[in-house]
Amino acid sequence: MPKSFFENKELREKRFETIINTSLRLFATYGYKKVTIDQITKECHYSHGLFYHYFDTKDSVLKEIENRCNKLFKDEFVKLSKEFEIGEPFLVEVVRLLINYINQGHISNYYVHLMLSTQLARLNEGDKFLFMDKETSKLLVKSLQIIKESTSQDKITTFKNTIIYFLTVIDSLSYYKIVYPNIYSNKVNADSFYTKLINFVYKNN
Repeated sequence: MPKSFFENKELREKRFETIINTSLRLFATYGYKKVTIDQITKECHYSHGLFYHYFDTKDSVLKEIENRCNKLFKDEFVKLSKEFEIGEPFLVEVVRLLINYINQGHISNYYVHLMLSTQLARLNEGDKFLFMDKETSKLLVKSLQIIKESTSQDKITTFKNTIIYFLTVIDSLSYYKIVYPNIYSNKVNADSFYTKLINFVYKNN
């Protein structure tokens, strides 16, 4: 018996989401460059033809994930910026937000790791914030600048290193939670993590 219009629509949406969520997990676990379309289709149990029905390339899958990630964190960051003063109060809440996503695991943490690892790769290659939404990145950068100016006397060290240290520490935690879920199964306390994070960043910067 032929499927109804709504049944077909639901099936298309399910397949689309399966490809997105599977790709997100693979990209976050193995790195975008190492994952192939063949690997994605095998994990989804879909044919290559079905994959190309929804996406032209692997890049187009990443673009969809980026759009979702940007919207997710933009909405959250902007909301926090309206409730907390830009600087340390805002940054504390940002770390708390990210740690909450990391503690949730699975899709939530995949988004955190993919966002931060991609951003770090681009920063290390000399690019500016490309993965994060511009408004989101400006809020983060401004807060880090305020804290650096109030805690660091060293004006020689580039501010870029501050950003890289900050993102690397959070991303490392996110990555270990993905790769070693049994070893790093305990939930992280966001407040104590923030204190250690800031001490580490400015001690090494």
